[in-house]
Amino acid sequence: MVGRRVDAVLEDGWAAVAGDLAGAYGNFSLHQDVATLARIYPPDTAARLRAAKRRYDPENVLAGNHNIVP
Repeated sequence: MVGRRVDAVLEDGWAAVAGDLAGAYGNFSLHQDVATLARIYPPDTAARLRAAKRRYDPENVLAGNHNIVP
């Protein structure tokens, strides 16, 4: 219950400044969806991370927060 209230407060805070931000900082992101990943990682960086993931973790064992799918 407390966690949801904290998340709501954080969401409201980020929404208030979202128009002034050029991207996202992964450690402060509450969501782990594709749109959030696109804000965290520029296209070239995301491509390099996917290539590394395909090579070193093709089974997606390391699939914690902000998972890069191989």
